[in-house]
This record gives sequence, structure tokens and C-alpha cells, in this order.
Amino acid sequence: MNDNIGRRFLEEVDSYVKTNLRRLTCSQIYDLYYRFFYDLKEFKGNSNGFTGLSEYLIFRSLYHLLGGSFKRKKASGSNWIYEFESTVNNRIRIGQSVPIYINGKKLYPDITVYNGDRLKSVAQIKLYLTRGFKEVYNEMEKFKSLRSKFCDMRGLLIIFDLSKVGKIINELKEFQDKESWFQFTILKENKNLITEVITNTLDLDEFIILP
Repeated sequence: MNDNIGRRFLEEVDSYVKTNLRRLTCSQIYDLYYRFFYDLKEFKGNSNGFTGLSEYLIFRSLYHLLGGSFKRKKASGSNWIYEFESTVNNRIRIGQSVPIYINGKKLYPDITVYNGDRLKSVAQIKLYLTRGFKEVYNEMEKFKSLRSKFCDMRGLLIIFDLSKVGKIINELKEFQDKESWFQFTILKENKNLITEVITNTLDLDEFIILP
């Protein structure tokens, strides 16, 4: 048997995102992930050991938003991570978990957008904040470290599910109000289009090639 079931799954998800990108809301991206999450529980009793789909959904949304015409190349500083360079505008590169050196330390942002050598935008993705405020603090510190090196970088924290009450949401709002380059969004029950959230928060208007 030579069927590549895993690849067919990824292609089907990608095709769905590409076909429906103009009308997919944040809430629908949330539903796509959690439908799979609950189906996995039905097949094996839990969802332990499964990661990657949440990042894949956001990354492929960005990929198609920027035209979907890229060539894959090895990322600088890594032998096993690839990034994607636009064939329309070769200054534009996007990647996932591509290492960035800050003061001798490696950071691995979830999603990066480069314009030439300039880190234009970073998106961090969380299904939920399992460690509460400590996790929020760590994310803020990561954004600030990246911003210290790339002074005009834009940052977006995407959270699939989070209660809108309590200390966490207040801290996020306070950080967002203080740092105009940073925004966060919660996907659950969010009726905004995912394309508009990505475009507006990451300041990508000039690069959009969505048909």
C-alpha cells in the first residue's frame, strides 16, 4: 500500500482554507480545530499527543492571503526548518518556528513575516492559556524581546479559547493599550473574518494578493 493518507489530510484541510478564505471567520477557524479535537477523542478517548493543526490553519490562511505562490527553502541557522519565499515579491518570506537570535539566545516565534531582512510581523498561537498569567507574561516577554531587535515589528497573539473575565484578559488589554504595535484576538465566538484580523493587526495591506 502506497497511499499517503497524512498528505491527503493536509491537502484537504489546505484546500478548504484556500477555497473559503474570503469568508472564513475567526469562529469558524476555531470550530475547524475543535471539531477535529473532539473527533480525536471519539477515536482514542483523548487528544493527547496531537499538536500542530492550530498553527497549520493560521499559517495556511496567511500563505494564501499572500497569494499562495511561494518556493520552499531552508531557513538560515537551521538544517531542518524551512521557510517560504514569495515568487511574486522575493522580499517577502514567511515561516513557522524559524529561529531568531536575540542577545545570544534562540527564539522560535510561531509565525514570522519578513520584508527583506526586516522582521515585519510575528504571530503567536495558543489554544488556551494552560499556565494562566505566567504564560501570558512569557508571551509578552517574547514579543518585547523581538521588538527590541526589530523596532517596527507588529505582534499578534491568537488565542483559540479564553474566558473574557479575570486577570488574564485585563493584563492582555493593558499590554495592548500600552504597546500600540501589539494586539491579541480570541477566536471563539469571534465573527470577524480571519483575513481581516491577520491583515489589519500585522499591517500586511501592501502585500495582500487574495483573489
